[in-house]
Amino acid sequence: MTMLMRWLFLAAVILGPWMAVLTNRYQSPWVDQNRHTLLLYPFALIAAFGVYSVCVIAWRVYSFNDCQEAADELQKA
Repeated sequence: MTMLMRWLFLAAVILGPWMAVLTNRYQSPWVDQNRHTLLLYPFALIAAFGVYSVCVIAWRVYSFNDCQEAADELQKA
């Protein structure tokens, strides 16, 4: 399974039920009670992805290896 297929499968698993709730094709008392929360679900996923991305970037900047030999070589040239 390629990465594209994984992402498309994940998008279908997440967006399929959300679209069913959005278009009122799926009815249940729980959905009726939590409709406003369910409508904000994709935005919460995007926000969580943004927080995760910032954390990964911050960690990689923090743990970046400093190569003193390469710096000295570049300063001599």
